[in-house]
Amino acid sequence: MKAFFDRLNAILMTGLVGFAVWAWPRLPDQVPTHFALDGQPDSWAQ
Repeated sequence: MKAFFDRLNAILMTGLVGFAVWAWPRLPDQVPTHFALDGQPDSWAQ
């Protein structure tokens, strides 16, 4: 049973790393880090 969970863990970790590699170039250059009371961003991170 341990071998099953070891393989499952390896598959899931590989999938997560693959998703991160795929998503990284699609992320915006700036992301909002704080929002005003009206919902508009007023602080940005680069």
